[in-house]
Amino acid sequence: MQRITRISDDKHNPAAIPVVALAHNERNILPDFLAHYRASCTASFLIVDDHSTDGSREYLAAQPDVTLFQPVAGAEFLKERAIWKSGLLDHYGAGRWCMAPDIDEHFVWPGMPGKSLEQYIAAIEAEGAEAVAALMIDMYGDMPLSDHLHDPD
Repeated sequence: MQRITRISDDKHNPAAIPVVALAHNERNILPDFLAHYRASCTASFLIVDDHSTDGSREYLAAQPDVTLFQPVAGAEFLKERAIWKSGLLDHYGAGRWCMAPDIDEHFVWPGMPGKSLEQYIAAIEAEGAEAVAALMIDMYGDMPLSDHLHDPD
């Protein structure tokens, strides 16, 4: 994998669905992100931490199902984020169903929560699907965007 290096033990479970994501100072929403995908499927998280200073890196490194990476010196997030995700997907997910959400995204599908992601995948494979495209819908309350703060409690 170019331009990133693994900085934790390799906790990848080859039988699990690879969930590839990039993180930067998102400690406040990481528990919800991980909980959503853990409840949805057997997940193996492959996360690139881009120099977080809010405890994200330490939190992720302590998780039993997260393999943590960081950019190499000189790498630039805006220019290389697609390369980081592609490299992880190629290395850990070739020929497999994978997820590549942002940390603030929760994928939902028809039949959820009663139908696991594995069951959904089996159903769409039976129809001949090889991929799923999803829309992201942002939802905000009735206040200025700058006033929205996620309270994990």
